[in-house]
Amino acid sequence: MSRPERLPPLVAAIEAEGTTEHWQLHRWCDGHNPADPGDDLADWTGATLAVLHREPAADGPLPPALYPVDAWHEWLDGHDTNFTRQVREHLPTVAAALAHLARPGPALTPVASHRDIKPDNVLLTAAGPVLLDWDGAGPDLAEHELLRSALAMGFEERRAFSRTVAAYHRAGGRPIPPDPALFHGIVEAQLRTAEWLLWRALGHRGDGPADRARSASECLARLRGTAKSLRRIPEWVSWLAGR
Repeated sequence: MSRPERLPPLVAAIEAEGTTEHWQLHRWCDGHNPADPGDDLADWTGATLAVLHREPAADGPLPPALYPVDAWHEWLDGHDTNFTRQVREHLPTVAAALAHLARPGPALTPVASHRDIKPDNVLLTAAGPVLLDWDGAGPDLAEHELLRSALAMGFEERRAFSRTVAAYHRAGGRPIPPDPALFHGIVEAQLRTAEWLLWRALGHRGDGPADRARSASECLARLRGTAKSLRRIPEWVSWLAGR
């Protein structure tokens, strides 16, 4: 596993267009983000996750519970726009996602990890892949991160997914049974983000019109993604089972 070398100062304040942004500084790496899934990248992803998952998670706060469907109705009450009408059409998806997340599954493994391994956060260099964006590193569940990363890095293609999981096992990662509940992490992340974006799109964070419109568009995209994930989970489980 390779990561960029951090440089002092570890955080720099840079002023641009009247605002101050804070950035972490790293040594420059020449490379590009992966555009197509490949066997070498899938193998690297699985092996990298196996190394990361050797680090046990520190105790930390649990994420807040997801809101019930009734809360979504309350948020939308009194709003009648094209966006809110589309959200209402997605409420059966919200209910189905919550029902899926309520199903019990196997015991999961807390770890301290990167938490966001995806093509945007991997740079392919002459010396091999470099894993970027460690700002959000912290506690995660090994099984959830593996499946999330295997789908993201392989652009949801079976070959890349299966090779990532196989490489994880070869590198000492824990066995992953073909259980639909192991995909809870993907559904929960999509739904949790949709909640937050809906809240912003409805104006509860004081955003301007452009930011609210962007949140509305992204909220609908997350809800469509949730519906797609629920449809595909049986197929993904069959990949884990080797069928």
